Amino acid sequence: MATLERLRSLSGTELRFRLTSELRKHRDRLRAALRPLRWSRRHLLGSLARTPDNPAPLRSALAAGDWGGAHHALVTRLTTRPPRFPLDPRALPGLAAEIAARFPEARARAAARANRMLDGHYDVLGYRNVRYGSPPDWHGDPVHGRRPPMAFWSQVPYLDP
Repeated sequence: MATLERLRSLSGTELRFRLTSELRKHRDRLRAALRPLRWSRRHLLGSLARTPDNPAPLRSALAAGDWGGAHHALVTRLTTRPPRFPLDPRALPGLAAEIAARFPEARARAAARANRMLDGHYDVLGYRNVRYGSPPDWHGDPVHGRRPPMAFWSQVPYLDP
């Protein structure tokens, strides 16, 4: 009865939104069950080969299934093309030296934090020095010592302690 009262109180727009969201969840769960996603190097062929700024060596390596050659050609392309972002990776050594000179105390703190992360300890969501492990167990909850069920996202009871 409470559910019917709640439904009656919703506006048409909100009701449509909620119904659409539920239908999408069910559709996506069914899609994931019938055809689980799998990463494949072959997907690179379709994605990268069509990109106009990719050089011939990358396109030919992808077409031949030469993944080592494709990796080398892609690395070469990414490290030699003009930068697309305000922070050019090639400027990193000079930028790092300038930051270290201006903020010497920050360098020691950053190095200590990086070493903690390499050791599997993170500051996350307001918690300090959380042990995730190395490599991190991103599915676990190290704060509470739990793991959610490996289920479709909409079936995880995230409000159930």
